[in-house]
Amino acid sequence: MEKQMLNRSVEPTYFAKRMAELGVTDEVNTVEVDLACLGRPGTKRMPLFWESADGGINIRYVGLNGLHTYRKGKRIKQYVRTRLHPDRVVRNRKYRSPANVPKPVFIPPPVRDAYHRREKHPTLVVTEGEFKAMKAALHGLFCIGIPGVYHYAETTPDGPALNREIAAVIRACGVDNVVFLTDSDCFDVIAQPGRDLFWRPYSFCQAIHRFRELCRPFPVEVHFAHIRPETGCKGLDDLYGRETGREEKITRFLADLERNEFFVFRWGQQLEFSRLVGYFSIDAVLMGPPQPLLTKEGFSSATGKVPRSHPLLF
Repeated sequence: MEKQMLNRSVEPTYFAKRMAELGVTDEVNTVEVDLACLGRPGTKRMPLFWESADGGINIRYVGLNGLHTYRKGKRIKQYVRTRLHPDRVVRNRKYRSPANVPKPVFIPPPVRDAYHRREKHPTLVVTEGEFKAMKAALHGLFCIGIPGVYHYAETTPDGPALNREIAAVIRACGVDNVVFLTDSDCFDVIAQPGRDLFWRPYSFCQAIHRFRELCRPFPVEVHFAHIRPETGCKGLDDLYGRETGREEKITRFLADLERNEFFVFRWGQQLEFSRLVGYFSIDAVLMGPPQPLLTKEGFSSATGKVPRSHPLLF
């Protein structure tokens, strides 16, 4: 009986499985951070990802120049976001983030190193998700992760602007092309009683259009790309994981903006709002002109809000 117990395999944790899928080893997962931002002397080696107490995955945000932090009362805390264990996801809320704190972008270590070395990278890919960005960066793609499809902007005294770290990478690394990459399900609309079928595709149009507008101060060409639904892969990490042995080709397709079987690219006039509306199969007459900002209450503007009631209500 004791021998049988010793031979019984132990099921890997969600954290262990996910790290193995991403190719994140202990070495890759360890970064040296300056503790000055926490009010402490010296540096310390810390993991980017580690298992949370409830079985999820904690994600440490290390920016271009050190840890991302925020103040809670009198304490300075590290910005840590948690990917919940799938069994703990309720109403599709997969992440737990610090409340009432601006969300930073996720900079994979290879991108941070390239920034400090001022390496030339013609193409920068911005995609939703820390894991996707990490997986891509480990396969040589110059990629930054955003924690949500709208979280590439920040507020300044002069108004909305592109996230300062994305802007710094563009300048330091001589970026010529910026690709806003979404998952293959960006067109998916789930029909449920009371669900507004208009809102999801409209919000993607807004996110893409707004990203392009915020990139205008920079000498870059902005591209929108999405994974082809026919690949059967949702995100960039899924694509790299399935196409074993073709990872270098996937990276090259994205970096060189080549027409290929994995991605669809749109740029230039194709990113005009009216063209995006057509691409996402939304009737532009129903929505009027694009609104500049997504808020909890809706898309707000100086002239009011886009109404939530319209003929596309299922």
